[in-house]
Amino acid sequence: MRSVELQTDAQSKLRHMLAQARWAELKAISLQHPTEFHSAFEHIGFTHNLTEQAPQALLIYANLSLKIGANSIAGWSLYYAAQKLGGVEKLPLPMQNVMLRHHPLWTEDVMGDRVILARPRERHQQDLLALFSDQDFTSRFNAFLPPPEMAAKEFIKRTTSQFENNKQIHWLIQTRQGRAVGLVTLSGFDYINRRAEIQFGFNNSLADGRARMEAFQLVLYLSFNELKLAKLCSLVYSTNQAAQNMTLKMGLTQEGCLRKHLLLPGQSKPIDIYVNAMLLEDFKNSPVVKNHSRLAFKTYDPTKLFEQNRSVSISH
Repeated sequence: MRSVELQTDAQSKLRHMLAQARWAELKAISLQHPTEFHSAFEHIGFTHNLTEQAPQALLIYANLSLKIGANSIAGWSLYYAAQKLGGVEKLPLPMQNVMLRHHPLWTEDVMGDRVILARPRERHQQDLLALFSDQDFTSRFNAFLPPPEMAAKEFIKRTTSQFENNKQIHWLIQTRQGRAVGLVTLSGFDYINRRAEIQFGFNNSLADGRARMEAFQLVLYLSFNELKLAKLCSLVYSTNQAAQNMTLKMGLTQEGCLRKHLLLPGQSKPIDIYVNAMLLEDFKNSPVVKNHSRLAFKTYDPTKLFEQNRSVSISH
């Protein structure tokens, strides 16, 4: 009976403070009773109307969600708070790093015009096995992958494990009809310097040029506009000249070449590695990126990439 009274009292106080925009008071009292107030937020329908909430309320709700381990909901709250405030950089500094760790892109598929960036899950196991069993594909994407079955399990496991335990994100690139045409990875996240490494791999017989361009533009958009990275790096085997050509075509700049740098499995001589990168200012100002972006986002608004699946994510 006492818990019911506490919950009813929390709901009453919450409605009152939200209506009067008493943010400091709400933050203080809710953090004293995080479980009761988090439940109160849910009972008054706050979770189902995040787009209509004040950014101050969203930040408080994100804090409460983190306190009780509801990290996905915290990510959604910060996502909408950032939109209302004018960007991730407008969030309090500690919350910017929380946003990086719990952004919806860690759990949501990204729907493009021609392609889908799907977070690898159990239903994708056969598609992953097919890609990892193709020696031509793995030799270009990552020559150091474990056997196909193990690699598929690891990619799926990283989708559901805690962010801090993997520091990398994988997407299976699919057509809108569900055919798997490649993989893309962001890895080596450096939170202090806001840096990561991009790695693409395509099935050459299935991925056309437009699909490749759109997938690349989606990841560039997510990296610089959503995760707010300052630099995106790309290391390409010198034996994969087609990948290097595409990387440069997408707007990255070759910063160097590591000569005789890597000995690939089964090879007797080390190969060179091309070192490429794109800075945030390159992404914002490059005519190449702007041209590709116009084509990739011709039929939809990239700022709305995650909103179409919001109710599904929160129910998880």
